Amino acid sequence: MARIRTIKPDFFKHEDLFDLEQETGLPVRIAFAGLWTVADRDGRFEWKPRTLTTDVLPHDPVDFAQVLQALETRGFLNTYEVDGRRYGVIPSWDRHQVINNRESQSVLPPPPQLDNASATCESRVQDADEDSLVHAPAEGKGREGERKGREQRGRARVDAAGLAPGLAREVLDDLRLSGDDLLRTLTDVCKLELQAGAAPKKLREALIKSFRHFNQARPRLQITWGPTRFFGEGHWRDATLWPWKDGGSSQVTVGLYRQSDVAEEEARAKAERRREELELL
Repeated sequence: MARIRTIKPDFFKHEDLFDLEQETGLPVRIAFAGLWTVADRDGRFEWKPRTLTTDVLPHDPVDFAQVLQALETRGFLNTYEVDGRRYGVIPSWDRHQVINNRESQSVLPPPPQLDNASATCESRVQDADEDSLVHAPAEGKGREGERKGREQRGRARVDAAGLAPGLAREVLDDLRLSGDDLLRTLTDVCKLELQAGAAPKKLREALIKSFRHFNQARPRLQITWGPTRFFGEGHWRDATLWPWKDGGSSQVTVGLYRQSDVAEEEARAKAERRREELELL
């Protein structure tokens, strides 16, 4: 059943949606807006491409399954399964829609994360700083309060996936890198890190700092990787694991870690002692 929804002027200026439409040749912008009218008050809908086609683009000769896949790939939609049935949810829903109180409550199940939050994620929720994407539990007593708390945390994790594409694009713009494969890879990296509780600002700084250090260190490495492998294979996490030509004399760590000059000094001293020993032979 179609519902009345809000559309903001900025929607028509959304560069990521425009780029996606240009790359795929699919009507993703009008389709995305149409999905708002299909989604319930919580931004959920049944993932049924043929049915959605009749609701959103009844006169267009388009494969709506491809439209959904394109929107999901860039983080505009998330999909999940409950009891063998597939559903979709719009991660940015709460930021852009104001729901009429008279609208019926959702009859669709929430994403599984709402009921499977680990103890680690629970602690991250309570210790999150102001930059974190994860919010504190909802106030309330008994099971109702617990349910609302789980729902808020689940929405925060789903919303993190929605922010990943934009964060990845910011990192690439800052590093002056480009490429569809690289953007997809870095989006996946950001999505996983954000859903694990990383603060967006700190994650962005870590990714940029790590790659810049990697570029400076290239002459001292036995092998190097392209940007896609560097981020996708996790090499950005710890420079101590890079294949240094000097056998690990540079123990500089970047990203989410600190830089250590002590280890580098020790390595230089060790090399000097070895040189002196060879001179005595």
